[in-house]
Amino acid sequence: MSKISENIEAFTIDLLHINDVISNKLIDLYAGDAGKTFFISHPTRENLSKYVLEVIANRIGKIGNTVLLKSAIAGESEQIIGKDINDLAWQDANGVADATSLHRYIDNVYRELDLKGNNPLFFSVGAIKWKVAYKDNLIKEVTSPLLLFPIKLIRSASRATPIYVEFINDDIYINPCFIASLRKSAGDKIADEFPHPNAVGQDVDFPIDLYKLGDGEGYFDSVTAYVNSQCRTDISGETTFEFDKNVVAIAQYNHDELCMYYDIKRNKEKIYSHPLVNRIFNKCEPYQEFDYSKTMTQFIMPRDSVQERIIKRVVAGQSLVVKGPPGTGKTVTITNLIASLLAQNKKVLLSSQKTAAMGEVYAKLPESIRKFVMLLDSETEAQASKLNVVDVKMEFNQLLNDKKAYRFNSDKYEEFESGNRDVSQAVSTISAYRKIMFGEKGVAGKTYYSALDTICNFDIDPVLFMDGKDAYHLTFEEYSHSAKHVEEAGEWCDQATVHHAFIQSPWYPINADFTGVDLENQLKGNSLEDALILPRNMLRAEGDLFLCGMSKDE
Repeated sequence: MSKISENIEAFTIDLLHINDVISNKLIDLYAGDAGKTFFISHPTRENLSKYVLEVIANRIGKIGNTVLLKSAIAGESEQIIGKDINDLAWQDANGVADATSLHRYIDNVYRELDLKGNNPLFFSVGAIKWKVAYKDNLIKEVTSPLLLFPIKLIRSASRATPIYVEFINDDIYINPCFIASLRKSAGDKIADEFPHPNAVGQDVDFPIDLYKLGDGEGYFDSVTAYVNSQCRTDISGETTFEFDKNVVAIAQYNHDELCMYYDIKRNKEKIYSHPLVNRIFNKCEPYQEFDYSKTMTQFIMPRDSVQERIIKRVVAGQSLVVKGPPGTGKTVTITNLIASLLAQNKKVLLSSQKTAAMGEVYAKLPESIRKFVMLLDSETEAQASKLNVVDVKMEFNQLLNDKKAYRFNSDKYEEFESGNRDVSQAVSTISAYRKIMFGEKGVAGKTYYSALDTICNFDIDPVLFMDGKDAYHLTFEEYSHSAKHVEEAGEWCDQATVHHAFIQSPWYPINADFTGVDLENQLKGNSLEDALILPRNMLRAEGDLFLCGMSKDE
């Protein structure tokens, strides 16, 4: 298994919450609130699984005509209208059939559906009774549902009308939580050998073909044979692995990541081959410079060159991971990125584990852009459940109306673009200047910056000049000492002037005193005073930079 698949497989297993034995109803139908699991029966059908699978095969994707008897609030006086009605008896895990509690349960289910857009209801057929370990090596006997069918529970406005079960035309699966828990307990080989209705050896996460499942009799026989082959007894002699095909129930899974689990499973090959995923889990390719010249971006906040490069890469369609400690400008970068993408009429979804981060980004957006952004900042499911769905819809509709009402202001845009052009020109000038200062083509094999640094830090002893008469009084040692320093001074001036035209120096345009200076001719004079023009003007140029807000290092 590759590093990518290993990491993603571990992540997908986490989505199933198989360690949540106490409340996960896909691990145990009796988990959590027993009043929220409803077991199905029939007064005359002994082979319940066969009956319900025949009903499902006939009614899947059609208007519900499968009635939960005595589910109307009116109780005994309920009226059932329709042809070819299928009826099912029901009671919760406590053995109680309370219609008012069932209706309250449905209210909560559809509140969650409106909030998350994810239908949590399932109709299960068949169950495995076994024992699983959970925290602190505790053992719990559980009843894990086997086949999962998505459903809706339909009510009418009449208190006398019972609840109808509608079987949704969507994928049907073997319970993934059971398989993952079995894999954890018994290993891959035993889990992979669990029978699938489609064919021997079929991936257990593959959707079930309802036609091949049929009335379930053949499949349930194979499940029974499999369970018997794996059956064990514990110390007390009790069987630890049993299958009951006639355990039929209605419940809801309380972890909405299940749909994410199947999305990843269905698209795992695309995910594994995606370049962003490869860059996260594998050694990334060496960074290559990107041509940003044709990338249009709109910045509403100050940014530095690194932040600008990140934004341009994203706007150009690149995927990347950005890391940075607090205070490095991630929030400002996100704000500019949102503005740039909105300017291209793109939709942006920003998510965060903490609501504080969302609030900071939202607060930094100007009011003119904020009206096109909708903030949903619930950090927990409990907080999210308190959101008023009607208010959320109204706010979203207002956002859409504001977008439709928006009119492009060409004058403001031209003013903005003019400012952008000025900034771009300044950046280009500074970049070109930096390239000259630190480029390979400098002075005597050094950069101009290094040459200037050497001149500004001249440590050559001063050369003393004197009249010819006084020269007669010099000793040989004094003459040799002076001659040596004159030769060194000549070499330095040679490097700075003779082999490189002075006007090519990047410092040339900064101070007007440089204009027309010919150091080579000035050095032919009788005094070293003129030869000091270069270092003096260099220092004066550095002072000009200081006044412009730049340092020698910059």
